[in-house]
Amino acid sequence: VQMPNSCSVDLTGIDTLENYMGQLSSRNRRHFRKDIQPFFDLTQSEIISKADAFQIKEFKRLFGEVQKRNLGLNTFTFPDKLFEHMNESELWEFIVLTPKGKPKTILGVMFCYTNQNTVHVPAFVGMDYGLLETYSTYRQLLYRTIERALALNIPKIDFGMTASFEKRKLGAIVLEKYAYLQTNDNFILEMIGVMEGQH
Repeated sequence: VQMPNSCSVDLTGIDTLENYMGQLSSRNRRHFRKDIQPFFDLTQSEIISKADAFQIKEFKRLFGEVQKRNLGLNTFTFPDKLFEHMNESELWEFIVLTPKGKPKTILGVMFCYTNQNTVHVPAFVGMDYGLLETYSTYRQLLYRTIERALALNIPKIDFGMTASFEKRKLGAIVLEKYAYLQTNDNFILEMIGVMEGQH
């Protein structure tokens, strides 16, 4: 069964964001100048390692917006305790995007996990879909994630699955993923195949 593509970024030997952006293709640099950079003046980003109660509530709400829309992977909701555990862990942090001068209005949040200082994992994202286009929220969060991994001197970002088109435009390597399963009942597999073709 083909799964959504997986994306990663190799930052080995790259020490600055300028060097990283410079090694992108001219087409990808043009995408950055046109679709991401113009929005920098409209927003500010902040790294939060310990969120307050209001922020956690907003993070949950924004994640819920993504969870409802992106059914490629998000097929069930997470318990509220998960967000609280992330907030308590030293291995998790939140990249938060807000409009300039409005720190209480959260446009988007990237939930990032650092795996033994060798891999930066933006595991989940939450976004306000009503303002997504106005601030280019998702693209900015991807960019800020690369910026953060470089600041932490982490050599790899595991961007995970889905949205590979946007991630590729910022230099991610896209790998096809497959899941294999074994069954004793071919009828179930045939039914899944029929259901899959009904989309």
